[in-house]
Amino acid sequence: MNEIFYYSEEIDNLLEDYRKLLNDLKNESCEEKTNKYYNDINFISERIKTAKDAYFIEVRNLPEKDQNNHILKIKGKMSILENLNLEFDFIKSKLIYEKNEEKKRKIVKEKYLTPKEIEVRGDIIQDHTKESIYRMKKMVDESEQMTKEAANKLNIQNEKLQEVTDNIDDVEKNITNAKQTLREIAKEAITDRFVRLLALLIFIVLIILIALIAIPKKKK
Repeated sequence: MNEIFYYSEEIDNLLEDYRKLLNDLKNESCEEKTNKYYNDINFISERIKTAKDAYFIEVRNLPEKDQNNHILKIKGKMSILENLNLEFDFIKSKLIYEKNEEKKRKIVKEKYLTPKEIEVRGDIIQDHTKESIYRMKKMVDESEQMTKEAANKLNIQNEKLQEVTDNIDDVEKNITNAKQTLREIAKEAITDRFVRLLALLIFIVLIILIALIAIPKKKK
């Protein structure tokens, strides 16, 4: 039951907001504001329909004997909504008609402009045209400047990238040279070891020969 009263009260409040917006719309001539009123009214109308659907869902949960009274109440509120919608359509049509008539009056008035008025309007249009050309030229100049700056930055980045590439190449060359030097050192080290080993072997052979020569002499 609490939900039923909540949705019922919400619908009443929304209907009151709808009435206020219609009264404000009647006295509004600004196109931008009237469009805002149109959107607000459509939004409120949708909210009322949503609240009505929720109301009916809650009513269906009641015993059948209690449903009729609540259904009659919501039907009365929906009747008020229909009347407000009709009034809204009428006001909207009236405002559109008045707007179109105002445009027609302006067109008729412009047909009978004096030479002086035409001259003044021409000057205004010319001034606006000059301002537009100036703004466009300024935008083009700014775009060109931005393009140049971007190109310069790109060139600088390319130069830095080339420097990095050159440095990498130098590092690779240094590594290659270092590897070659290590190989040569290793070869020399191996050669030195071989020479030392050969000298040691010769020394050992000489000792053996001397020993062999000395042994027979002792026996005699």
